[in-house]
Amino acid sequence: MNKRIFIVFSVIIILILLPVVGLVSLERIINILGNRPGEVFFDDYHIRVRPACLNGYPDGPSDSCVLIINDIHTPAIRDTLVYYPQEGSSLSIFISDAHKWTLVDDRGNNHCTSHFLDAHNDRGDSFEVEKTVQSVLTLEEPVGLSCFTLWGAHMNDESPYYLRLLFSSRRMKRGISKKAASVNVGAQTITWEYSNQYNYAILSDRSSAITDTLRWMRSSFPYNSWSFIMVGDTIVIDDQRSERPSCFSPLVVRNADDLRNQYPKGYKASIILEQIGAVVPVTYIEFSDKQPLFSKETIRVSTGYLASSPLEGRKMNEHFFQKHLFVRKE
Repeated sequence: MNKRIFIVFSVIIILILLPVVGLVSLERIINILGNRPGEVFFDDYHIRVRPACLNGYPDGPSDSCVLIINDIHTPAIRDTLVYYPQEGSSLSIFISDAHKWTLVDDRGNNHCTSHFLDAHNDRGDSFEVEKTVQSVLTLEEPVGLSCFTLWGAHMNDESPYYLRLLFSSRRMKRGISKKAASVNVGAQTITWEYSNQYNYAILSDRSSAITDTLRWMRSSFPYNSWSFIMVGDTIVIDDQRSERPSCFSPLVVRNADDLRNQYPKGYKASIILEQIGAVVPVTYIEFSDKQPLFSKETIRVSTGYLASSPLEGRKMNEHFFQKHLFVRKE
């Protein structure tokens, strides 16, 4: 009898611990997959990438990525760049003649030796691309993917410059568009499609001709949820999560903090259904990611009035387009 009780007790303990052990093992597998080293050749540089993704550890995220850089003509001399990202941050490297690297850090931090590189840091909010810049590298850790990616572009055409994926520390499938949801808004149809890297809001007219494409980065749910507002045919987005869109309609990019000050409870809570003390008719489009396990993505459309126009306030169009000169191409 005692032996039978012991077996039952042991089975219960195993069943209790199994999910925990499974999660730990899964986390370790993800970290291993996200730490795959590699090397790339870009311009005259040989770059070895050594990522260290440690998400999920008790002390919190301590991710880093090391780039070991050689000039292919003088391989004996090398420099080392170490990058420590924050969530959603990126490091842009603007490359000019004579091994000049300008490091533009977006909320992360980095350290670089200078044996043959003339490397210096610049602030991301004030940097402007100079005519001497010939190419650009972007090192980032995509939100929720537990890996590092390295992108590259050559500035031999007019902007936007399309970044090509040079390396991913986790084998990522190329983008294949999948349809999530669709809704009619007046004479337009809005379709939500997504790939491994991006969410897309595709606007088309009655003849099915595409009139606009808006885009935001894809991540783990519920972070794929997104929204924008329309005043007439003018699309209003904020500068926080939006990537550079291709738009043919009028577009206003507003400062995200300024919008929060203007609408402290958000667009959705500020819209009223009847024109009482509000004078600006608007259409609010909300993309809601699936919350329960077996639910579907949805697009919700609300119409009403705002007390103040979202077209007014701190506009970020020029700054936004400057910052998004470099577009990731799947």
